[in-house]
Amino acid sequence: MMDLFGDFRLHEFDLGMVALSWVVAAFGALSAFSTARGIVMDGRTHPGWLLLSALILGGCTAWAAYFTGLMALTAGEPVAFDISLTLAAFLIPVIAFIPGMYLAWRWGHIPGMLPIGAVFLGVGLAGMNHISGDVLRVDGRIVHDEFFLLAGTSAAVLITILAVFLARSPRALLRYLAAGIMGLAIPVMYVISFGGLEIVPTEEAVDYFTNAIAPQLMLGLIAVTVLFFALMGLGLGLSQEQDRQPAAAPEGDRSEEIAQARAEIQRRREALRERQ
Repeated sequence: MMDLFGDFRLHEFDLGMVALSWVVAAFGALSAFSTARGIVMDGRTHPGWLLLSALILGGCTAWAAYFTGLMALTAGEPVAFDISLTLAAFLIPVIAFIPGMYLAWRWGHIPGMLPIGAVFLGVGLAGMNHISGDVLRVDGRIVHDEFFLLAGTSAAVLITILAVFLARSPRALLRYLAAGIMGLAIPVMYVISFGGLEIVPTEEAVDYFTNAIAPQLMLGLIAVTVLFFALMGLGLGLSQEQDRQPAAAPEGDRSEEIAQARAEIQRRREALRERQ
């Protein structure tokens, strides 16, 4: 375990889990960006859509993908997750994402407001990233290198700014692209940040059971979080898209077509009379 953190290399990650964390983050981002279109409708802000979007983006894209990354680093090692700090890691991004998404979607058209909103998102990511060393229970004490921690968070913020800018586009293709880009923010953040982690040996015995979550249970919690919030968000987002479609003209409101048809009939009658 000492070598795993003290001499960081990318191949020490379970790359399959890293790829899975990107899929989880991108899926959550697509769902959150779909529901975020309901934050502002008809010129009014809708708090319910705002809360749901922040919950999905913070819970799925941030928390679920990040903890998938923690398991990518600790695969095959004895490890447990502290329950209270795991809950804090879930709440921190969700709470910070509420003002961030409000600023980005409600006032993002004003120059400078979009980056400010993205900074709030970055604060949520930074808070979650900062306590990651305490969330893990391993054979020793995890110490962060602040440079790597700041570099990882800064990279995530820059990626988030681009993703949010694209996500606000009315074009569906750009929103799909934004989800993929936003999905990169989490793996990039923890890959860089974990490069500065170090295990400091201690004489204390590690308690892997009291108020702790085993890796297998954590994986199950991540799956439930993604399936519940992300699928619900996608369903609501799609229904919202249908509601935004312009309504078809009523069958009885075809006066212009009828007038054109009558004019064509009259023209043909006159043409027949001239031939006779």
